[in-house]
Amino acid sequence: MGLTSSTRTHRLAVVEEAGRTLQDRKGLPRCSMGLDNDDLDPVTVIHSVITAIAPGTERDAVAEALRRSAPHRPAHP
Repeated sequence: MGLTSSTRTHRLAVVEEAGRTLQDRKGLPRCSMGLDNDDLDPVTVIHSVITAIAPGTERDAVAEALRRSAPHRPAHP
């Protein structure tokens, strides 16, 4: 799902007003307090980072470690 030009413009204005400009994974502006809106599975993303450091790490081990360290997904408005 892509953002329209007017949505991007509004999003940039809100982010700049907050004074915390960052980029999301697609290079679009976002606030440091905002979440990336994508369809990526967090376990898959973290697993790929870990396997770059420690090849052979099983995805299930990463998923279990994440569940234990962050058992509840935060609710965002």
